Order: sequence, then C-alpha cells, then structure tokens
Amino acid sequence: MPTQTPIRLPMTTINLLNWMGQSTLFLGVCWLFYRLVLYRERSFQFNRGILLLAPLLAATLPLLPLNWFNSATALPTLPTTWLPATWLPEVRVGGVPAAAAPLPWSWLGLMYAGGVLVSLLHPVRGLGQLWWMSRGLPRQPQSGYTLRLTGGRLPISSFGRNVYWDETAPLTPAEAAQVLRHEVAHVQQGHSADCLWLNCWQAVLWFNPFVYLHGRALRLTHEYLADAAAAYPAAAPTVYSALLARLAVAQFAAAPPPAHSFSTSQTLNRIAMLSSRTPVRRWKQWLVLPLLSLLVGTAACEKAEPLTPPSAPAAQETPAPAPGKERVYGFAERMPEYAGGLQQLMRDLGAQIKYPTAARQAHVEGKVYVHFTIDSQGQMRDIHVQKGVRTSPDKQWMADEMNQAALLAVRNLPGRWTAGSQNKRPVSVGCTVPVSFALPWQAAKLGLFPALNPSDKNC
Repeated sequence: MPTQTPIRLPMTTINLLNWMGQSTLFLGVCWLFYRLVLYRERSFQFNRGILLLAPLLAATLPLLPLNWFNSATALPTLPTTWLPATWLPEVRVGGVPAAAAPLPWSWLGLMYAGGVLVSLLHPVRGLGQLWWMSRGLPRQPQSGYTLRLTGGRLPISSFGRNVYWDETAPLTPAEAAQVLRHEVAHVQQGHSADCLWLNCWQAVLWFNPFVYLHGRALRLTHEYLADAAAAYPAAAPTVYSALLARLAVAQFAAAPPPAHSFSTSQTLNRIAMLSSRTPVRRWKQWLVLPLLSLLVGTAACEKAEPLTPPSAPAAQETPAPAPGKERVYGFAERMPEYAGGLQQLMRDLGAQIKYPTAARQAHVEGKVYVHFTIDSQGQMRDIHVQKGVRTSPDKQWMADEMNQAALLAVRNLPGRWTAGSQNKRPVSVGCTVPVSFALPWQAAKLGLFPALNPSDKNC
C-alpha cells in the first residue's frame, strides 16, 4: 500500500482568518478589562505589565493546540450551508494550468505580510529620524544614563540609555532638575524597550484596532511612572503639576516617535493622576486571574474530554459515539490521511471530474465547493455541495451539471481514508474541496497566461 501522508495545511484562508478573528476578540476583551477596571487605578507598574502581555496572549492563544475553532464545528445540528472545515487545495477543471490561478490563500497571506512590512516601516523610520537628528551630539556619561546636549536640535526627551537635553529650554534650575529626573526615570525603567516590544506586536497584529489603543495607553502609563519618580519625594506634587501645566501651554517641538518627550499630550490626565489621593485597590488586580481563566478556558473548551463515570475503571476508555452522532471537527491534532497523500488525492479528483460538454460549449464557468466528513471509522459521509455554480436561469441546468460532476467525483474517490484523531482518539473531521471550472481562453482574457488561438476556445 502506498505511503499515507497526513493532510497538513499550515495557513489556509480559513486558518488565517480564524486566527485574525480570535486575536482581535481576545485583545478586545483585554482592552475592555483595562478600560473598565484598571484605567483609573494608580497601580502603574501592574498596568504596564498588563498592556505588554495582552498582545502576546492575543496572538499566541489561538495558535496553541487548544482547538477553540472545533467548538464551532461540534454542532452537527447546525445548517450545513457553511460548515467550518479544513480546506483542501483547489482542483481546476477545463485546461487551466495549476500555476495560472493563485492559491486560494495567497491573496490574504500576501496582504497580511504586506501589512506587517508597512507597520514595521513606522518605527524604523522613527529610529532613523532620531539617529539622524542626534548624530554628532556630545556625550556626557552619567550614572546609569548618557546625557546628550542638543543645543535646540532636539527637544528634551529620552530613548534607550540616552537623555537628550535642550539646554536652551526656558527652565529654572529647580524645574530643570525635575524634568531631568522624569527623563532619567524613562531610561532606568526601560520604557524604550517596552515601546519596541509593542511595536513588534503592532506589526504582527496590524489588522487589530485594539493593539494601537494599547500603544497609546502604554505611553501614557510610562508618563505616569516617570511623573511619579520626578514628583516624589524631591518635589511637591503641586509644584510639579504647575510645571506640567506651564510647559503644556508653551510651544515645544515634538521629539521623533521612538523617544519619550517630556512635553507630551495627556497633560490633564497626568496632573489629575498626580493629584489623586485614592488608594490603589488591589482587589482589582486579582480580577486578572478570572480574565485569564476565561480566555484560556474559551480557547481550550474543545480540549476537554468527558469525564469517566466514577463506577468505570480508571484505565477504561470512554466508548466512541456512533458515527452519525459524532461531533465534527474543523481541524484535529492529527488530520485524516488519504492513501497516497494529498498529491494523490488531488490527482484522483482531477481524474474523476469531467467538464460537462454543454457547459463547456456555452462557456459556463464557476466554482463548486464540496463538503464531506471523514468519520472516526475512516468513512466518507455527509457529502454535499456546500456552494454551487449559479448563472442565468436559462443556463442554470448547465451549472447544475457542473455541481453534480464535482459531487460525483468526490463520492467516487477510489482511495481509502484513515480517520483523524484528537487526544489520541479517532474523531470526525470536516473537509471542503473547491472545484474550479474554468476555460483556458477565458483565463487568457484575465491575463493569467498568454492567449491561446481562437480555435482553442471550445477545446
């Protein structure tokens, strides 16, 4: 018997869209928790940690083997118009070369990769701008940081271990000491590394609007931390608040995006937080535990198996349900295997499908989506047209023949299947195969490959 190769599709359209949707939902829940529970709290270091970890959790939880997506596919009573399933590569009928049409996931994958690259350009551009503006500035090594006098070339700001100091700024010696403590706090607490970390996740999750809200909240939290270090205990909070208000009214140039500029926005929020005497409510921080349990539990809901009855021996396995009543997974830890592997499956489908003569002559084209399930016994069942070709009423009977041709090809597959498994137990897995009926002359008109002779239109 030929070697059986599992069907493994690393990033199809369904998988990528699924990850994008789940990460958006997870990060949205984290942002809602932050705004409702932690936003007004003075637990700045705790808030900083939450804002830094939330994008990591949102991006990685959907990728862990927790099988959240299977919970949606575990409802066999739902209408089968669009059942979530593993999508197989497209089968093309009608003479169009396989290389002529793009893979079904390529457009989305390329769009996602392009978004990542574009998102990375912004922080890279900011770093380049900061380097260009600070080149040649004198260095004065200090304890824990490097002071660089800008002479008005850069506003008072900080990045990495550098504090950019504008000695021409209209500050009294006392005010200058407070501002310097503020910028040194940014350096000592590693706020620049936080921003670079979040910039990376903003590039990975560029499609997620909540990741940008996290970035703004993190920068404001950095200012809260630096304000606290500058205002206590060397200066009274009221004196420091007056300094913030005066500098906010004055016209100061903004530093490049990577740097932490003292004259930043959100001044009123910073003054209000400095003036607040409300004690930190630690009980709110403990609410992170049920939130984390909710996220992980939601992602892992399909991972849990039914408990063995107390009367049953510990080593006894729970009997598998009848094939007709099994839950159908959209993706399993071990996917079903077709005899000969995925390439053999595509060859068998291609050999089985015939372009109906009437549809070919009438130049009727379209795509048919055939859904089927490989049950825990390795048998194909529930084979049906998920979405068929639709055309004008006078030609719909030709489209029906195309739908039927695709359906019969899947039903008559000669190879045998080996069932997929979840937690080392055989399970039912749903699959969808797209069958594209396209004529070479029409593909040439779309520019997919060089035009054929007019005599080839009806081939």
